[in-house]
Amino acid sequence: MDYEEDDSGSTPGEHTFKRRRITQACDACNKKKIKCDGAKPTCGNCNKLQIECSYSRGAKKRGPRAGYIESLERRLSEMEA
Repeated sequence: MDYEEDDSGSTPGEHTFKRRRITQACDACNKKKIKCDGAKPTCGNCNKLQIECSYSRGAKKRGPRAGYIESLERRLSEMEA
């Protein structure tokens, strides 16, 4: 598991560790809605259950869909005219 050291707000000499978020859970963990450690080729849960571990889903796309900003700007310019 990946951990990141966090010194903010702790007393000198005391270290706390935050869990680093994984980018994507495997298909089995996602289906069961359980925490996935993101290890590859096989995550800890799949390894323990001895099932096939796959990461077939693509990452979610962020931001506005293609052409949305342009269409808004075009509509705005039409309204201003």
